[in-house]
Amino acid sequence: MNILLMTAAFFGGALAAYIYTGMLWESVRTVAVGKKNMVLIIGGFALRIGLCLAVFIAAGYDGNFYRLFACAAGFIIMRGIRVNTLKNKKMKEGKPGGN
Repeated sequence: MNILLMTAAFFGGALAAYIYTGMLWESVRTVAVGKKNMVLIIGGFALRIGLCLAVFIAAGYDGNFYRLFACAAGFIIMRGIRVNTLKNKKMKEGKPGGN
């Protein structure tokens, strides 16, 4: 088990989660202000899912489940961090519904 590849898988998952939540945040903000562009919503969804699939497939390309688990761990941890920071940012702006 190569520790360098495990670390790369972990940070790859973390980076994917960072980008995923950022894109999701922008999509939600766009819909919230009234710009309900279905192409933007569906296109953003497809890009987010495609990004996550590509990262997870790259992490487990040779059947190594440990790298796949490392990638998932990085994704879950970064997603939790990112959601909390975006929630705190929203609460500082004084907007309701920051839970």
